Amino acid sequence: MNSFVKENATLVLALALPIIFAVFFYLSKGGANDNADPPKYDFVIVDNNSRDGFDFDVINGNINVTFTYQQVRENGRPYNVKQPNLYYIDADTMIAEPISVPIPADANNPSEKVQGQRITLEVAKFRGKDFNAASISPDGFELSNNRTYRDGNIMTEIFSGHRRNPNGLVLYKDGARFDIRGIDRYYGFDVVGWVMDETE
Repeated sequence: MNSFVKENATLVLALALPIIFAVFFYLSKGGANDNADPPKYDFVIVDNNSRDGFDFDVINGNINVTFTYQQVRENGRPYNVKQPNLYYIDADTMIAEPISVPIPADANNPSEKVQGQRITLEVAKFRGKDFNAASISPDGFELSNNRTYRDGNIMTEIFSGHRRNPNGLVLYKDGARFDIRGIDRYYGFDVVGWVMDETE
């Protein structure tokens, strides 16, 4: 066996190198999160494809939720306003909690008087919290999905565990990635705001 290895050292090395590289980059990728500080700030995200007349803006540290009544359709058919895909993510668990928005009773078939009007809605989950509307968290994390997230290293692209959840949302910073759990969709989401402080 030893003589075979000596006589075919180049062949053995050629066969062994891909395995060595795969193990190395798998371990280095897995260790990126182990050596990184986890996200510290809770945050709120919304799927922009599901707004349906709702808007979410941070004003003076508060998330202002508004709804704009649509014009009645020419054919008289009512609308079908649905809950927006709005989530609160706890930074400790990275679990997404759906947030319910109070849909006005006349949202689907507004009277002529209210058509085009914008009203403000109260969302209990946002009460008593101070929000920052920056796209990047105060500790440097960004929202992305595994289809667009890249760390710039071709070897980690090939050998990393990056593909284990290709349709998931993530927070990432400096090669560290933390998966957000509890959301089926992976595109169209933006950060509404990061929770800076509990004011109550």
